[in-house]
Amino acid sequence: MEPETLGQVQSIPLSLEKTLKLLRRTLQAAGIDVVQQIELSPEFRSKLAVGEDRCVLLLVDCPLLLFEAVAIDRAAAVFFPLHVVVTGGDACTSIHWAHPTAVATSRLPATVKRPVDALHARLTELFGHPKDWLHPRVQGVLSGRQG
Repeated sequence: MEPETLGQVQSIPLSLEKTLKLLRRTLQAAGIDVVQQIELSPEFRSKLAVGEDRCVLLLVDCPLLLFEAVAIDRAAAVFFPLHVVVTGGDACTSIHWAHPTAVATSRLPATVKRPVDALHARLTELFGHPKDWLHPRVQGVLSGRQG
């Protein structure tokens, strides 16, 4: 399976730094925590074939959904946090995210399915509708490009 088919991608007409700042603010407002931000090395980026100036991995989770998952089965913590890859440079940024089952050969355990599905759906809602959280000036650029 090709990496492009494993998840969703959203392009934003902003620098990586500005996009990361907006993402952190948007995720926080949605009750999603950025547990860790990892700058990926050029060697690793070449393995991902992203070909961008920078590549950042955000580890995100929702404490309430994590608690729901581990309250029944502590092993559910293996599926949290979810990964969001942000690539880009000075002019444009891409946000990549996928459901954990996109690369798994089996289904999620029943104790984990609802919390993981809920967190992935929240990410998809946020990232899939950037006009809701982008600055109005940038929204105009995005609307002109997509329209």
